[in-house]
Amino acid sequence: MLFLSISFVLNAQNDTTVTIPDAQFKAYLVGNSLINTNGDSEIQVYEAESFTGGIYIDSTSTPRVSNLKGIETFTKLTVLHCSNNDFTSLDVSKNTELNKLYCSYNQLTSLNLRNGNNHKMKSMLASSNVNLSCIQVDDKNATYLNSWRKDDTAFYSENCETEKNTVTIPDAQFKAYL
Repeated sequence: MLFLSISFVLNAQNDTTVTIPDAQFKAYLVGNSLINTNGDSEIQVYEAESFTGGIYIDSTSTPRVSNLKGIETFTKLTVLHCSNNDFTSLDVSKNTELNKLYCSYNQLTSLNLRNGNNHKMKSMLASSNVNLSCIQVDDKNATYLNSWRKDDTAFYSENCETEKNTVTIPDAQFKAYL
C-alpha cells in the first residue's frame, strides 16, 4: 500500500507541465514529436526530463524567442542552438549533459553555465552579446575555456554576483599598472 502511494505521488509530479511563458519557444517544443511524445498541447516534466537530444531555436528556423524559461527542466539536453533571438538571460546550470551551446546575437546580460560539468562542453559560442560582461562557469581558470568563444568584454567567473562590483579592465598592461 505504501509503495502504491509513493508511486502515485511520483507520477503526479512527473505529469505536471513545464512552465514555458514564451509562445514561440513553447510552439517549437510542442511541435517537436521527439520532445512532445504524448502529442498534447503542453510539455510535461517527464517529457522534458527524458529528452536527450538538441534544441534548435535560432531565428533562422523559428520566429524570435524572448524567454527560454523552461529550458532548465531539460536536464539531459545535449545541444542548444539559440542564437539570433531576443532573450536577455540564459541559465543552463541545470542542463548537466549540455556539450554544445550556441547563443550568439542575443541581448544577453546574464549567462550561467555553472552546472558541474563544464568540462563536457565541447563547443560554446556566446559572441555578439554586447551587454554580457560576466559568464558564470565551474572554474574560471579551466583550460577548456580557451576554446570557447565570447566577446572580449565578457569574462568568466564562478560567481557573477560578486563580480558586479568589480571593474573589468581588459588591457593587461593597464591592469598591471593599476
